[in-house]
Amino acid sequence: MIDVHDPVRILTIVEQKPEIVLKVLKENPDTFGWYDKGWMKLAVYNPFNKELYILVNGSFQIYHPIQKVVPKIENFERFIESSSNNLPIHQFN
Repeated sequence: MIDVHDPVRILTIVEQKPEIVLKVLKENPDTFGWYDKGWMKLAVYNPFNKELYILVNGSFQIYHPIQKVVPKIENFERFIESSSNNLPIHQFN
């Protein structure tokens, strides 16, 4: 059996206004390329409006979570043994 390669990307989170982060990144094209090409992920937390943004196609867009509530799991071992695929985010007690 051949496992499908599912790459894990580095996520960088910066606390600053998105327009300032984008300006700095565009002044450094090599660094910008890592994020723009999807090799690394970039999120910006704007402390002034409390919004989270992610870099998509060269600009920042407000991040909307896939789910509003994070489910809780009681049995961690049973949960991780239940699948060979990537597991969604859960809280463990």
